[in-house]
Amino acid sequence: MAEVAVVSVAVAALYATAAAAPTFARRPVPFVLGYLALTIAMLWVVRASNGSSAARRCALVAALIFRMVSTAGEPWLSDDLYRYVWDGRVQQHGIDPYIYSPDAPELAVLRDADWERINHREIRTIYPPLAQFGFRVLVAGGAGTRGFRIVFGLLDFFTALVLDRWLHRSGRSRSRGMLYAWNPVAVFETAGSGHLEAAGVLLMILTGALAFCG
Repeated sequence: MAEVAVVSVAVAALYATAAAAPTFARRPVPFVLGYLALTIAMLWVVRASNGSSAARRCALVAALIFRMVSTAGEPWLSDDLYRYVWDGRVQQHGIDPYIYSPDAPELAVLRDADWERINHREIRTIYPPLAQFGFRVLVAGGAGTRGFRIVFGLLDFFTALVLDRWLHRSGRSRSRGMLYAWNPVAVFETAGSGHLEAAGVLLMILTGALAFCG
């Protein structure tokens, strides 16, 4: 377990460094090298946690830390998150987000610094009703862009826990779950970028676990 803890600290430091560098994702060489290092760490921890419950639990805790560390700074790979928050704010003011685009004069009073970061402001929202409900709930709870990323990171971590349980119930090695828990794509896209897909992936994995394991 000690080796897993040491590697976990190193990986968390790498995520923290990336989160502190706003241009990290737009610099190909550092991004590819960092991604390669994280992938190697993921593959290593799969082997290191095989047959060791203590090492696996340590790795799972580390996976949560990776996601929370990655919520610092600006979204890494996308600006979709600003549209999520905007749609939530529009609903909080009693306005249907499907009626007006963000640059509509009717919504001018709601514009703030993040309004300028919304992509394709001339287009009305494309996100479905269930997603809109989630946006409204988060904004009503006081969540801004980082709050959204924390929630999506937690949902993604819960996906890793469900996978861990699914592997256990199906008699497979639970260390395989590290292929998701430590996967840099999962961290980058959920906590790092604040993508809504974290909720969809969780629902899909829950459905599979319930269908196959009861």
